[in-house]
Order: sequence, then C-alpha cells, then structure tokens
Amino acid sequence: MKKNHWLDPSLKTLLLGTITLTFLIFASLLIYFDSRNAKIIFHAAFHHEQKEKGEILAEAIANALETNDFTGLYRVSRKMTRTKDDPDIQGITIYGKEGRRIVHYPININDPHANVETISYPLLGNEGNRLGRLDLQFSYKTVDALIRQDITEIITVVTILTLIFMGLTLLLIHRVATDPIDRLSSALTAQTGSRENRTVIPYQDRNDEIGRLARTFQDVFGTLSRTTDHLRKSQAQMQAIMDNSPAIVTLKQHDGTYIMANRQFETLFGKTTGEILGKSCYDFCSREVADELTEHDREVLRSGNPVHHEEQFFVGENEHVFLTVRFLLPSREDDHSTICAISTEITSLKQMQIDQVKLEEQLRQAQKLESIGQLAGGVAHDFNNMLTGMIGFSTLALRDMPEEHPVRKYLEIIKETGERAASLTNQLLAFSRKQVLEMQQIQLNELFRDLSKMLKRLLGEHVHIELALDPDLPPILADPTQMEQILMNLTVNARDAMPKGGWIKIRTTYTEVSPHEARAMGEIKAGNYVRVTVEDTGEGMTPEVQERIFEPFFTTKSVGQGTGLGLSTVYGIVKQHKGHIVVESEVGKGTRFSLYFFPYRTQIESPADEVEENETARKGAGTILVVDDEKIIREFTKATLAPLGYRIVTADSGREALLHIEEIGEIDLLLTDMVMPGMGGKELAEAVQHKQPGIKVLFMTGYSSAQPPLDKDNHETDLILKPLTPEALAEKIRTMLQEE
Repeated sequence: MKKNHWLDPSLKTLLLGTITLTFLIFASLLIYFDSRNAKIIFHAAFHHEQKEKGEILAEAIANALETNDFTGLYRVSRKMTRTKDDPDIQGITIYGKEGRRIVHYPININDPHANVETISYPLLGNEGNRLGRLDLQFSYKTVDALIRQDITEIITVVTILTLIFMGLTLLLIHRVATDPIDRLSSALTAQTGSRENRTVIPYQDRNDEIGRLARTFQDVFGTLSRTTDHLRKSQAQMQAIMDNSPAIVTLKQHDGTYIMANRQFETLFGKTTGEILGKSCYDFCSREVADELTEHDREVLRSGNPVHHEEQFFVGENEHVFLTVRFLLPSREDDHSTICAISTEITSLKQMQIDQVKLEEQLRQAQKLESIGQLAGGVAHDFNNMLTGMIGFSTLALRDMPEEHPVRKYLEIIKETGERAASLTNQLLAFSRKQVLEMQQIQLNELFRDLSKMLKRLLGEHVHIELALDPDLPPILADPTQMEQILMNLTVNARDAMPKGGWIKIRTTYTEVSPHEARAMGEIKAGNYVRVTVEDTGEGMTPEVQERIFEPFFTTKSVGQGTGLGLSTVYGIVKQHKGHIVVESEVGKGTRFSLYFFPYRTQIESPADEVEENETARKGAGTILVVDDEKIIREFTKATLAPLGYRIVTADSGREALLHIEEIGEIDLLLTDMVMPGMGGKELAEAVQHKQPGIKVLFMTGYSSAQPPLDKDNHETDLILKPLTPEALAEKIRTMLQEE
C-alpha cells in the first residue's frame, strides 16, 4: 500500500513544519495585537480631530445665528462647502432653538460600508443661551484604509521574514539533523548488506546526540555483524552437513510448505531450491502419497514427539522406500513449530529382505525336496534289490520252462510287472539325483529338432509345437536320454494343462544371468548359461500348486491319469546335471519352465559310465566272490552264474568276504555291492586288491551317489546297475574276465 506523505512525514518536514508553524502563530498574534492597538489609537486620534473640527464649526455657526450675520453664515456655508470635500465627513445638520432643522448637508451618504458616527454640538450664544444644535456625521473609512495598509505592509514584511526564516531553518536542520541522520541511515543499510559493501558509521567523533547515536549504532552493528557472521557460518556448515548427508532432510512449516531441503531431495525430484521452497508434497507426489505424508506431519504436530514411518512411493517409474523420522524444531517467531524430516532410503535393504525371504523359502523347498529325494533314493535302492530277485528269478525260470507250460504266463506277468516297477524306480532315482548318467557333449538344438517330430505324434493334433532355437547355442555336457526325458515330461505336462488344445513353444538361448537375477532366482550363480524354455498356453497354476509340483507323486490330475513323477523326474535330472529350473505361472495365462545348464566349456564334467548293451550270455570259467547284504541278490547271482561254469562263493559282508579269500585263496573276480553295513564295497575292493593285486572288481549299485570313481582305461574295475538281469550280469562278467 502506498504511504501518504502527509500522514507519515519525514523528520525534516516535521521539524520544519513545527518551527514554521510556531513562527507563523507568533507573527499572527503580533499582527493581530498590533492592528488592534493601531485601530484604537487611530480611531481615538481621528475622533479627537473630528471633535475639534466640530467645535470650531459649532462656534462659528452660533455666532452667525446670534448676530443674524448672514455674511457669517455665508462664510460658514463656504466652509461647509469645503468640508464637503472631506471624505471623512458624511453629513452636517443644524437645528434651531425650537429643534427645527435649519440646514442639512448630506455628504457621501450613498456609501453603504461607511462606519458613520454622529457627534452633536450645542450652539450657544455669548450669554450661554442655547441657540440650537449641530450634528456632525463622520466615518472612519480613511482611518480604516490607513490601518489596512499598515497591516498589509506588516504582513508582507512578516511573510518575507518567514520565508527567509524557513530557508535558514531548513538549512540548519539539514546540516544539524537530517543530513547526519540520512548518512547514518545509509551506513546502517550498508551494514545489513554484504561484507564488501559495509562502511564505517560516520559522526562517531561528535560529542552531541548524533555522535552518541552513531557510536551506539557502531557497537550494536559490530555485535550484530559478528553474530550474523557466526550464524551464516553455522548455517553454511549445517547446509553442508545436510547436502552431504546420504539421507533426505527437509524442513516444513506447520502448513506443509517446504522452507528448506538438501541436495538429495533436489536430486530425487529433479528440482532446484527455488522450485521447492514454498511448495508442498502435493507438488511432487501423487495425491494418495501426499495425503499419507501430510497425515504423518499432522501426527508429529499432535503428539509433539518424534515419529517413525516407512514410506513408499514412485518417482517416475522408480519405486523408492524410505525410513523417515519426524520431529519438531521450536520457533521463536510464532507459536508454530517447524517440522524436520530425515528420510533414509532403504529400497535396496527392503529388496534384500524380500530376496532373503525368497531365498529362505527356496532353501526350505530345496531341503524339503532333498529330504524327499533321500527317502525316494533309499526306497528305490531297496526296490532294486527286490526287483533283482523278481526279474532275475522269473527270467531264469522262463529260460527253462516250456512254452506250453500253464505257469509260464504267470511268470511272464511277474517279469513284466517287475520291469514296470524298475522303470518307476528309475524315475525315483532321477528325482533323487542318484541315477547313473552317460555324460557326453550334445547339441540341444539337434536333439530337440529330432525329438519334435515324435512329440507331435505323441501330443496329438490339437497341440501345436513351435521351435525357436538359437543358432549360436553352445553344446552342453549331458546325458542325451535324460534331456529327451526332460523335454517329453515337460511337453506332456503342458499338453495335459491344455485339454482344449493350444501352443507349446520350445526355445533355446545362450544368455547371461546377472548377479541381481541370480539373487532373485536363489540357487543359481551369475554367469553364462544355455537356457531351455518350455512355455504353454494352458490353464496355469496357483502359487500353492507351484510350491509342490516337484514333489514325487504330487499331481493335480484325476486318479489313474498320472503317477505324479513327471515334474519330479525333470527336477532331479536338472539338478543332477548341476542345472537350475525356474517356474513362472499364472492362472489363466499359462506356464513357463526355464532350465539353465552350463555350456560345455565351463561345466565340470560329472562322472559317467557306459552301460553296455546286453547280449546273449556265454559260458565262462573262474572263481567269483559275490558280496551283498541282501540274500536275494546272492542267490540270484549264484543261480545265474553257476550254470555258466563259474565257481560262486557268497558272503553277506565285507569281513566275511575277506575270511573266504583267506580260505579259498585266489579268486578271479570280486562282485560286490557298493552300499553295505560295516565295510562298504569300495573299502572291500581296496582290501582285496591289496591282498591280490590285479583282481577284477565289478561293483553293483542302485544309484549314482554310491558310484565309485572309475578310470575308463582301467579294465580291472567296472560297474553294473541294479536291478540285475541274467543276461546283463553274465555278459558284463564274461567281458571283464576275457580282458587282459
């Protein structure tokens, strides 16, 4: 609002006005009393003069009337005529003895503004007798004019003196008061500015009030300057601390507007300080987030105590999570406090916590599957021992039984059932990663391309297969049969998830797994991998189903439509190949299995053995020591090998086997189980080879974890898998005994 100069005068104007007004009042009183006295004096003198004129005239008129001197009257008349020219005489009237008017001469009677006064003079004769009366009328016009002229001259002189006085007073005020005050004001203004513009306050050497004021200001501003410099230094230090703090620091007024923010806040939102100050969180965040932040501000205002919150919001496309503490800073300017908020970003920590939970869940799942795998492996091992007897003895019985024998068909059923059970046992071994693998360098593109033709016939016409094979895919070290098993199980599982048909896409890629992706997936390590992806357009799976799909015998299919070992077999094969499997599925949107294998040049080769094809058993000779803790295995091997001409000695433990060697002397071949109570197969073989160097050793095992490290160039040791068949056992022994 524009100030009114007259309502807010300067000191110079105020002093000048006060002095001038005082002078004018004094001059006005002087003029008033002077004019009043002049009027009284002039009027008295004029009145006396007119009275004397009247007395002279009255005497002359009285003489003329008493003597009847007409000549005298003539002279009086002439004198009266001359009096007519007197501007102060307004009229003359003569009355006779009887009061009759004799003469009347009105003069200037038409002047309405004339201040007329009448003086009556008695006309007396020489004897004192009354002859009549003279009325003389006169005005003060001339006197008043003279008085006014005098007053005008006085006013003119006073005005000139007033102007001179005002000029001198103004100069004096300027030199004595206003100029020093203006210079003091300029110096004080400079003191409040930057250090470069500061000047010394003048007039400190004066001994008057201005000097004392200047010295006082110098002391005050010296203290204020030091305090201001200290505050600026402290503020600069505080701002530096805030800007170099990894946390976001802001100060808000009670109405939510920002009054300070550090560099981290500016960097986060891409704003400058000028664009932040005076704004609120509604200018930087979504309304939902701003409402939450505002409620947190209100909470600290209500309680007056520090409050902590975890705040999560997006800036652009990036999500941020902060741990924020709010507290109040007291303010001296008003009753409202300032809200200080310190926000530490915990986005990475939060993600690590989420990843940790995922890893723990994956670890629990892996431990669960590992436990199930150990159980399945143990069951499969025992099953293989029993199946050896079932398949082996039924085979031996069928060998000597005529075709027309009525019991033959029952034995064939027993053998067929045993073989089916052996297949089921192999799937359990695959899940438990205890299956013996024939590792070799293979190209998955060729394998899948050849297998796709058979898959199209297997899956049916309503399922369409699409191959997307990376032409630069490196080879891997794997068992090709197991890779085929993986693809068949996954595609059959996908087909079953699409009862009305759909698409199955098989993709191979050579990809790099980053450390972040590796942490998200859990068990896998960062690096380059051959990835196999099998994706379908089926019904998808719920999270609950996904947690159990790799468990043996778990299935969502109807009774009789599946064993529940398909995906568990895939899991076991992948893990046995030191690979990794990831499942992504959503109900109604299909499922994708991603398998990761090391390329051949970086993969550690797992031990592998070749299982020779069975041929017709041939006759042989030699002493064979059979060692197994299962009686059925010992009896089967003896029943199989003894008719072929071998001398069979059996033992149910390693210690008993060593005793037999002491008794019978040298033997040609040691046939031993790998896993036995007490002394295991490997320990027994070492002891026997120590006693009899060069002895042939054939290990029997039901799973790969019990597989001994075999040298392919060493023909003294070999391996045969359970369940045993007469043909395979006979051929393996014949081959070993015939080798040099």
